[in-house]
Amino acid sequence: MQTINQRKKMRNKKMFFLLSVVILTGCKSLQNFETSMLIPPAISVLAGATAYKFTEDESSDTQAAWTAGAAAAGLVASEAVRRYVKDEYREKFKDGYDLGRSDAVKQQYWMMQNRQKEDTDFKRHVKYYKFPGVTVRDGVNYTKHDITVRMEE
Repeated sequence: MQTINQRKKMRNKKMFFLLSVVILTGCKSLQNFETSMLIPPAISVLAGATAYKFTEDESSDTQAAWTAGAAAAGLVASEAVRRYVKDEYREKFKDGYDLGRSDAVKQQYWMMQNRQKEDTDFKRHVKYYKFPGVTVRDGVNYTKHDITVRMEE
């Protein structure tokens, strides 16, 4: 059978473990949606348990009020931090997206510039071919003339 002191030590170890897990998760865990949704309730429970532990010598009404208040404050505070971190990551993603778009525009610009440069560097061979024009068509006499056709090779 465990004594009261042994139970308190065990409870303190559990609370320390929960607190260390919450602290060590850091903001990196808030990037993942499922994990970020679990952190505020965990902090709320931890805050409530801590308040319960510190008010053991008080009356049950006072202990319940402090426990509920600490749990609510922990939930509100952790939700505010989660929202702030989420907005910060959203802003970083938007900045990266904009940089990627501007890089794509620059690549397109230089591709077009190089393509136009290729067109001007290309040596075209132009030849002109002369053909005699028709002098009689549909019973109408035309003046003798030549037709010139320009060809690019």
